[in-house]
Amino acid sequence: MYNPIIPVFKRTPKIWQDKPFKNPNSKKVLEGYLDAFDPDFVVPIGKCSKNTFDVSNRKLIPSSEILSGAEENYTPKYGLGIFEILKHFINKELKFIRREPFDFELPDFKKEYALFISSVFVSLPKNINKNFDDNFAFTLGAKKVACSIENYAEFFTPQKLFLRRISSLYLKSSPVRGWDRGQCIFLMDASNSLDIIDYWNLRAVGWAVLLVPNQSANIECTKKLARDFIENNFIRTVITRIFIIIQG
Repeated sequence: MYNPIIPVFKRTPKIWQDKPFKNPNSKKVLEGYLDAFDPDFVVPIGKCSKNTFDVSNRKLIPSSEILSGAEENYTPKYGLGIFEILKHFINKELKFIRREPFDFELPDFKKEYALFISSVFVSLPKNINKNFDDNFAFTLGAKKVACSIENYAEFFTPQKLFLRRISSLYLKSSPVRGWDRGQCIFLMDASNSLDIIDYWNLRAVGWAVLLVPNQSANIECTKKLARDFIENNFIRTVITRIFIIIQG
């Protein structure tokens, strides 16, 4: 969840125009993202894998290499894999009977708004998902639960776990520096890929981001999630700021 997604355009989207200033070209956008996030590795995806990019001294990695070997030994070639984290979680948290049991849920969703739901909860490639089903699902008591744009907010109760929560469970992130402290409600369009990328990158930079799609903003469970978020992040200072970022 701390890996940014850097969009590459032939032409910068109109929504990014900031008149009367000149719109930055796609090369400057790419350079800006790289400078801001300063990644160790850059992984070209899709059509970008056929292009060449100036990424300075950073290493370019083909996407096919990242999960190579993960089917056999559950370990990716780069980084720490979800199966390694799950093994640690099982050994640490399931060693004894828990006083307060948790629910491990796998959001089961249809094609509609699949990109949005995947960005919120994480979804695994089919071959990697089979390893999870065969070797971890039973031990974790994982169950598939129907998920949609209307009920996604119901998965965010404290006792519920899903793969993205597990993946960041043992990470210690540095607090966001600055006056705003990095909490925001992001009101966006769940069908817009640029909105989803912006949400992903706000999260990657370390912000605590609550995603509220236009398509379910009036549903009670979504409104309750937003109310709870504001109450939990409300800070009494000389000046109090609650950020609501609106896309579009």
